[in-house]
Amino acid sequence: MQKIVKSNGILLPYILKSVILNIGICALLCIISSYIIFKFDLDESYYTIIGYIIVGITSFLTSLVSVKGFKNNLLILSAFSNIILIVITVINSIIGKNAMIFIVNIAIILACSFLSSIINTKKSSKFKV
Repeated sequence: MQKIVKSNGILLPYILKSVILNIGICALLCIISSYIIFKFDLDESYYTIIGYIIVGITSFLTSLVSVKGFKNNLLILSAFSNIILIVITVINSIIGKNAMIFIVNIAIILACSFLSSIINTKKSSKFKV
């Protein structure tokens, strides 16, 4: 477990890992959800719900995996690991002109990042008996 302040060269792999994970997980979940929508012929009312699920799973898994090597500032780092997802959400809200979906997506991203940082904190803390 390394600290970000004392180690040089740890920031670039963190950024690359978070960008690749965000794009890869989001693309994989979009492919799976579009296949499910096509196979079951789901109505358009399910699209926003599936979008929320994709955003939540992507932000949770990205935060969980990209912050694994750190021991300090896990909450901030897990929120920063989802910057690409936040940018995609902002672009989507500008194009779609729907502020409510934007607010809900940002809340889901921050909540899932917070949850994954709590899980990472529980994993990294060692108890002395």
